[in-house]
Amino acid sequence: MDHNESVSNYFEGYARRFARADLATRIKLGSEIRDNMEIIHIPNEYKNFLKYLFPVFYNILRDGTKAENVDPIQNKLRNIILEILNRLQFNDLLKQVVPNLLKLTYYLLEIENEENALICLRIIMEIHKSYR
Repeated sequence: MDHNESVSNYFEGYARRFARADLATRIKLGSEIRDNMEIIHIPNEYKNFLKYLFPVFYNILRDGTKAENVDPIQNKLRNIILEILNRLQFNDLLKQVVPNLLKLTYYLLEIENEENALICLRIIMEIHKSYR
């Protein structure tokens, strides 16, 4: 990340790049985000992450088909995105997207492979534990 670039522009830029990238580039971008989660956890920037990247991730995952019909490379991208969502901080900022996150993870339980479905279950359990 360029030091002159604000983190919110960073998230907005990633969202734009994700939207128009091919599958291999999306995997690379997703891996970069997953490997740099500390940026997401900066309190003032978590909101920007949720604003710009959550909708992109939601749409990628929601547009999926049953796991047996998915290319292994596509499954890798879906796994990376689910890992990112699983590592989010379950706090007041996330509350705004929790209804969509729950709908998404319940939907994905029906179509994902076992590995991704287990991540969905972890997300669901963490939501229920955090927002009783």
